[in-house]
Amino acid sequence: MWPFKSKNWAKLGVQYPKDRLKQILINGTGCEDIRLNDAVYRAIPYNDFTKLAWIGYDGPFEYEDEISDCDDAALFYESAVRKAWAKKAKNSGAALATGRAKVLRGNGSPVHMMIWQVDDKGMINWIESQTYSKAKEPEKIYYIEG
Repeated sequence: MWPFKSKNWAKLGVQYPKDRLKQILINGTGCEDIRLNDAVYRAIPYNDFTKLAWIGYDGPFEYEDEISDCDDAALFYESAVRKAWAKKAKNSGAALATGRAKVLRGNGSPVHMMIWQVDDKGMINWIESQTYSKAKEPEKIYYIEG
């Protein structure tokens, strides 16, 4: 018998109905254009969320305008995380509290696409999908989807 306790991903963190997650995002960002597609979400610790991202990581991609730029990288990242979540949290009945957001990072930067994640403490984490690293909160958020 395996001597280590296995992580129960389906029960990890906090479960939120769609309306509660939407309110966390509105309160935390000031953005009211929130597009959530599922009825129930699970907010897991940030460290576990990053583990899911790395599980689904299939190697770096070369940046190319229009083909593999920030919006594409956000889709690649989100897809990898969601695929890993679907395998790890089978039968949990909850989507992962994550998605993409169209943002303005500030300092004269162009419009950008970033990943957001709500953790088990109700905090919003921002991730740069091109580098798999935690990022500063954007200056402006145009819309959030998940």
